[in-house]
Amino acid sequence: MSSGNWPAGIAVLIPVFNHARTVGAVVTGCRAAGAPYILVVDDGSQDGSGDEARLAGADAVLRVEPNQGKGHVLRYGLKHLAAQGWQQVLSCDADMQHPPPEAARLAQAATREPAALWLGCRDMAGAPLASRVGRWWTSLWTWVSCGCWPTDNQTGLRVYPLPAMTSLTVRAGRYAFEVESLVRAVWAGVAVRRLAVAVRYPADRISHFDKMWDNLRTAWAFTRLVTRRCLPWPHKQHGARAGFAELFRSGLTPRRLAAGVALGAAIGVAPIPGLQLIAAAWLALIFQLNPGVVLLASNISFGPLLPLWFAAEIALGRGLLEGSRALADLPAQAATLSQRMQEIGTWPALRPWLSAWLLGAPVVMVLVAVVAGGFTWLVATWRQRISPHAV
Repeated sequence: MSSGNWPAGIAVLIPVFNHARTVGAVVTGCRAAGAPYILVVDDGSQDGSGDEARLAGADAVLRVEPNQGKGHVLRYGLKHLAAQGWQQVLSCDADMQHPPPEAARLAQAATREPAALWLGCRDMAGAPLASRVGRWWTSLWTWVSCGCWPTDNQTGLRVYPLPAMTSLTVRAGRYAFEVESLVRAVWAGVAVRRLAVAVRYPADRISHFDKMWDNLRTAWAFTRLVTRRCLPWPHKQHGARAGFAELFRSGLTPRRLAAGVALGAAIGVAPIPGLQLIAAAWLALIFQLNPGVVLLASNISFGPLLPLWFAAEIALGRGLLEGSRALADLPAQAATLSQRMQEIGTWPALRPWLSAWLLGAPVVMVLVAVVAGGFTWLVATWRQRISPHAV
């Protein structure tokens, strides 16, 4: 019989490979904390890990032959539990790195938002330096891949929402599975939540992480993920129809609406004549902003307005390069530009103007983005307050 206050709707999944010495304690600890159902997936262990899990009271022990790696075991276990009807699954490593009471704390927290992916973020104060550096490095590339800073994307203590996680196409195996599954969950619109948890690093802890091959697998996974994020089509959203029609209806909260207007306005005055619309559409998809909003805002330089923006950028650039006195001379210099081109050549005559344009454009882009985005946020927030369904 279980005791404790573990949520009744959250099962436990323990992947194990040659951890006969500790897997029984993990099972016993989770049961004592109140876990209602414990599934152990034995990844071809040769030391009797599966038998130890049965003796400790696991509800089911499934065996995979031969050893396939942690990613395969997690994928297999999650699908098995989803087929049984479980909506949330807590995964816990078999090496006692995560104390069962901490697993119970994460399970309890996960009931607050069952549709989210919950991460047990380890307190790394006593962890080896290599582990701390590795966590920061992979968190950085997770942020590059999906815009989410997970704090600890290598943690084995997680609560997965089902069936959302089993619907994702995760290609990475072994330890890289946890990295890619998190990124693809964010792409699919699954919220990521974090809870700080204590962790143990005993001197005799057994780890199967291969510093060369598993790091290479993770690097390759990030290469694929970053490349995919740069491709100009939307990610499939969990619980929503995929495609561009759904994308054009999304992202209309005041903050996202303001971000879309700011991006579109900045691209509209960027020094890329003829390419503004293409750049705006591509960046909207990259940053998962409403493309209709971004494209509409990029028309800030439509038609005759484009030369006016470029003139303002050139004037600002000349002012930054040569001081305020240069601004007074601009009309006369512009009037004699054709003559200068004939006298000294096209490129020598245009080079100062081009330099000024490229210098002034980024400043104007920032100013336009701040003003347009800020004004949009104020209006959208005001409309939302007087009419909650207006935005």
